[in-house]
Amino acid sequence: MDVSSVTGGTGAKAASALGSIGETFDNFLLLLTKQLQHQDPLSPLDTNEFTQQLVQFTGVEQQIGMNQRLDDLIALQVGNHAIGALDFLNTSVEAASNDIWLGDGESTITYNLSGTASLAQMTIRDADGNVVRTLDIDRNAGAHSVAWDGTDNDGADLPDGVYRVEVNAVDGDGASIKAVTGFRGTVSGVELDGGDIWLSIGDLRVPIGKVQKITNAPAA
Repeated sequence: MDVSSVTGGTGAKAASALGSIGETFDNFLLLLTKQLQHQDPLSPLDTNEFTQQLVQFTGVEQQIGMNQRLDDLIALQVGNHAIGALDFLNTSVEAASNDIWLGDGESTITYNLSGTASLAQMTIRDADGNVVRTLDIDRNAGAHSVAWDGTDNDGADLPDGVYRVEVNAVDGDGASIKAVTGFRGTVSGVELDGGDIWLSIGDLRVPIGKVQKITNAPAA
């Protein structure tokens, strides 16, 4: 992972904003200088007005300095986050996601029911949205996991890749029960995109904020 490319991207945004302020600063200085050069000798610039303009001049200068310091702080913070994210490499994590990764013909799917259901079913779809597998699942409230062997409803092996999972659960009155889905997988890469950290699990990218737990730390 190239940390410098990320900090550079963040710095570019701050530099753009800084350039805008700097341009305003230069224009202000030019106008003030021209005003002093072309003032009427018989009616010179009012002292109070001149003082106010100098205060504005100083305020713009301070704003430029503040933005330069903020630029340095942002770059430092993003760099620290990038380095910290490397600790996720080769760890097994559980993340909340509607998309799951099927690798080497297996996937561990997780779900959490907000209440006990009278009927609960899991549906797995391929990248084209076609239903490839339906499973009857545990109906009790709480967290559960399902080991999917990567086969479809006919028992045929499916190719590794990204699939979408959904859980439909209803109570005895037919009211829907909220279900949060996810999966477990091993982190193979860490990416930074626009300052956000993403974990790569196979070909699937998961925001680091969706990680619910690390189930297996790498060996020392």
